[in-house]
Amino acid sequence: MIKHFMARILQIINEEINSLHNANLPEFGERLHNLDEYGQANLPSYDFNIDDLGYDQVNYNFDTEDGDEYVVMFNQFDRIKRIWDLQFGVVDGTPTDVLNRGRRDRVMSTLVKIVNAFIDKYKPNAIRFKPSKSKGEEDMRRYNMYMAYIKKNMRSDYFVYPYGEYIIIERKIKIVDKNAVTV
Repeated sequence: MIKHFMARILQIINEEINSLHNANLPEFGERLHNLDEYGQANLPSYDFNIDDLGYDQVNYNFDTEDGDEYVVMFNQFDRIKRIWDLQFGVVDGTPTDVLNRGRRDRVMSTLVKIVNAFIDKYKPNAIRFKPSKSKGEEDMRRYNMYMAYIKKNMRSDYFVYPYGEYIIIERKIKIVDKNAVTV
């Protein structure tokens, strides 16, 4: 009796599983792939200004309609290899500040335009970016958001990859300065 009962339960379970497989429901991965959480950098960017502060530092500045002043800083890390560090944030703020005014996609669109303007003018071989962590050392939300956004919007002559705590934006075909002098 119990054997027959268990066999019937297994039969019902198998029928239910088969009916789900035959329902042509989207796979879990397909549904995740269709999410468009991070924008295409197609929102209008804010107007920005450039400050050439020297051969090894370049700043870009822009303001939002809320009066928040942002600065995007490029500092030369390695002159010979043409590697630059990138940082950005609110003027007079800290790297962990989160304004949360609903301007993320427009700020990111502006950041993409600034990075492209920097690449066009200075032709770096690589840009290193280390997102700050707002809630402790294990917090990877900003890193993951920036990585997804940058990868989705990067120009075709560069590729993006993680390297430890850094996001690296690297030129596919490097520029080598044959006249560079090392000390």
